[in-house]
Amino acid sequence: MFIKYKMASFVVFLGLIGCATPQTPYQAYLAGVPMRDIPFKEGASNDTMAGDRIDCEIEATQRVPPNIVLTTTPTRSTPVQSTCNQIGTQTFCTSTGGRTYGGRTSSSDANDDLRVRAYGQCLVNKNYVFYTIPACSQSETRLDAFCYKVSPSGEITTGGG
Repeated sequence: MFIKYKMASFVVFLGLIGCATPQTPYQAYLAGVPMRDIPFKEGASNDTMAGDRIDCEIEATQRVPPNIVLTTTPTRSTPVQSTCNQIGTQTFCTSTGGRTYGGRTSSSDANDDLRVRAYGQCLVNKNYVFYTIPACSQSETRLDAFCYKVSPSGEITTGGG
């Protein structure tokens, strides 16, 4: 029997899928990427698990607040070069260079990884187990093993077992 989950249920967890390029859940499914670190608690209802996830997100954020780090790339400027031509009594000059490159500023949260670990620790303390769920074959209509499918609209379906 299949259990249907809306996209919002797994947004936090799909963010844990390691990808070189950010992918939508549907793109990750088409590429065969498994959903990693999906928490599950035997006998708990979906509402209970959703509440526990929110409680642990809040706890992890309180225990490990953001530590925003700003980084700026070095700047470099090209020298200005002018070329002048004189025609009669008039002088015409053309300048090139004088451009500045770099100097881009970005921010990151130095505590992000620690906050993810605190979140996982909170769920483990609530007796959750983390699973990796492989992507189902795209042509498979009947599931003999536990796996997941994602519709183009983002609806996640798991089943089998």
